[in-house]
Amino acid sequence: MKDITLKMTLIIGALFLTHTVISYAEETAESKEIEKRLKVLADELELTDEQREKVKGIYEDTYKKIQEVPDVTGRKLKIRKLILERSAAIKATLTAEQAAELEELKKSKKSKIWQALAQPLAG
Repeated sequence: MKDITLKMTLIIGALFLTHTVISYAEETAESKEIEKRLKVLADELELTDEQREKVKGIYEDTYKKIQEVPDVTGRKLKIRKLILERSAAIKATLTAEQAAELEELKKSKKSKIWQALAQPLAG
């Protein structure tokens, strides 16, 4: 009986550890992607530290909302709406000059700005 209890405890512990490691890896990948996109915007638009923090929060919030969208019909449309809301929120943090520069940069789908704004975070 003690042997079974010990095995069950080890199995449960291993499952918990595996889940923790996977969660950490996903959070790390998400954080890296957010930082990558934030750097593009910061470099291209010369964001202030305050703007950087606001934009980072917008990305994190949107990522969480995307994760909560159920995997059902209409999911892509809901995610697209969240991405548009994210872009609008980011634009609202910019000065008039930065917003004008952003619009110029967005005209090219090959630009890093377009990729940073229009693409969902993997998830």
